[in-house]
Amino acid sequence: INNFDKGLSPKLVSKYDFILFDHPGTGYLECLTYKIPTITIWDKSFSKENKSSRNQFKKLSKLKILYENLNELRSIMKNYPLFLSKIRNPKVSDFKSKYINIDVQWSKKWLNFLNNL
Repeated sequence: INNFDKGLSPKLVSKYDFILFDHPGTGYLECLTYKIPTITIWDKSFSKENKSSRNQFKKLSKLKILYENLNELRSIMKNYPLFLSKIRNPKVSDFKSKYINIDVQWSKKWLNFLNNL
């Protein structure tokens, strides 16, 4: 990992136990891709998931890597070692396969998709 689009760097990431986001945006997806411990506190006051992705986001909540408010996070952080063990390498392969394109041939596949519209 040499660079990230959201100002994250290997040096910065290595300084902290996890990365915190306020919504599941690009930085959050990049952290999931690179298996960097990350959580999101997303109160959905400025954005919401669409109906087709609602179940996937519920799964992230069950994995304890997505919270809707700070109070939810506070309760689990009382046992910090347990909290860290839950967010390290979560089982997100289903989410990644639907929402994170990590295929090195993605640009060719995307162009092919657009050409076939």
